[in-house]
Amino acid sequence: MAAPTETGNACPRCDSQNLAYYAYDGGCDSETGYADTGEGYRCLDCGSAGDLDDTAPALVILAQEPRKP
Repeated sequence: MAAPTETGNACPRCDSQNLAYYAYDGGCDSETGYADTGEGYRCLDCGSAGDLDDTAPALVILAQEPRKP
């Protein structure tokens, strides 16, 4: 049986999964009146940064207990 996987995030520039996440609140957009809030990322390997929605999907293998014979 293979280890379970889930979808994580990877840097769109270098495909690293070594990302730092942060929330931002830019206040109210003066042109639209909508709130400018969201989540961003910064890659700890290549230094790129951007909106969390711009990250590439990546499969992450989750740790699991060893099976008993």
